[in-house]
Amino acid sequence: MLILFVDTNFFLQCRDPAELAWEQATGGQDALVLIPRTVQQEVDRLKQAGNSRRAKRARKASSLFRRIIESPDLKTAAHDAGPRIELSFPPPPDPHRARPAQLDLAQADDRIIEEALAYRATHPNEDVRLLTHDTNPMLTARHCGLPCVAVPDAWLLPPEPDERDKALAEVQRRLDTLERVHPAIAVSATDGEGNPMQRVRHRIDAFKDLAEAEIDGILAELQANHPIADSFEGHGKPMPTRPPLGIAGGLAGFSTRGRYEPPTEAEIEQYRDVDYPAWLRAARTWLEELPEQLEAPVRSFGLSFVLTNDGARPAENVVVEIRAQGGLLIAPPKSRDEDDAEQTDGAPDRAPRLPQPPRPPAARYRGLASSLTDSLLRGYGLDPVFATPHIPPFLPQGRTERDPHAFYWKGGRPVRHQSEWTLTCAEFRHKADPEPFDLVIFVPRTALITKAAVTCRVSASNLPEPVSVTVPVAIAYDEKDTAAEARLLLP
Repeated sequence: MLILFVDTNFFLQCRDPAELAWEQATGGQDALVLIPRTVQQEVDRLKQAGNSRRAKRARKASSLFRRIIESPDLKTAAHDAGPRIELSFPPPPDPHRARPAQLDLAQADDRIIEEALAYRATHPNEDVRLLTHDTNPMLTARHCGLPCVAVPDAWLLPPEPDERDKALAEVQRRLDTLERVHPAIAVSATDGEGNPMQRVRHRIDAFKDLAEAEIDGILAELQANHPIADSFEGHGKPMPTRPPLGIAGGLAGFSTRGRYEPPTEAEIEQYRDVDYPAWLRAARTWLEELPEQLEAPVRSFGLSFVLTNDGARPAENVVVEIRAQGGLLIAPPKSRDEDDAEQTDGAPDRAPRLPQPPRPPAARYRGLASSLTDSLLRGYGLDPVFATPHIPPFLPQGRTERDPHAFYWKGGRPVRHQSEWTLTCAEFRHKADPEPFDLVIFVPRTALITKAAVTCRVSASNLPEPVSVTVPVAIAYDEKDTAAEARLLLP
């Protein structure tokens, strides 16, 4: 067991003995902590010194001393878990004992060391040490041959605030009081799932524009796979002899007057001179625009700014300014119909596929069923070719009154990509649900953007200072083979 003599600062500057990790000082051994008479005297003197932290700690230590004195064995347990730690007082030393000449007994620290040395002289078989955090008594004890145990820094209380700290705390208290009469606006950034977002790291699959030679080569492959027809039914090719299958064919079977009619010269000319060349031109345009179409799904990312008001009153005449910096753009907001369509249809294809080549004109079967069908359609006022009724558009009545608690676009709802949004609200209520502003940030192909940012700034007429948050954006690019991707998409 260790015998530890403590100094006064153990009770003034350290946490309560029961809260300390004693194994840090004793190495796991049990210890008896002895409180020298000098420490008792200093505690009695300091407990009368007003209402400072030192005085409060001294009064608390004095209460502990009283409990020890009132206990049957003059001891109290300070720590039961792990090493057992007890606090007590040393027995009165011999008043006629010899005192080391190197000690200045006018100093409290030297008197504590002298008491420890006197105890060790009468208890030579015990491991007596000085427990202190101060370097001066450590050095004096070493000169006297008394081992020391350093108080761990983790045992110390936080520094007591000085007058300057107290003045700053009072200023902060007054500021908090003033803020309670203002809105308390906060802005945070989140990802698409509502998780906090400190920064954005985005990757883009980059497809280079195809060279003219590459486009010509892919078009040659396309023409070889889908050559233009040079013969047609009834014009170099035999006509069908059997009625077509299906409902129309079944009805045609009731007619003995059914027959096939070959395509007309005008239809063949439309196919050869108009439809097929137009398809080739569309294919060239498709190849020219393909890199942009392939990149479109990865050229954007989602970001939300969430606005809250946890203050004591609403924010008035609120202005929310969202800016995309470094070349980024904000995509126009989707309408409710677009959102519903996206949820119903799922994610769009990575790139639009080239339309199928036009079909060569073929012979048509004409019989009793065709005449009956045409007559029925005309009876209902429908065109036999485009049998789709006209549905008048539904035009809902617009609202004429504005909700004072809602946010509205300044200058109208955006309809194109732009670098800034501005929204306003007459009165943003306090303690209400958070207000999200969902964005789709677009990275244009016009420049190689690697570093950018998106900022949200909120101001109000009764808000002392605007509130803002900035999300840095880092963009990396992965080069892809455009020609290989184009060939995969050919019909």
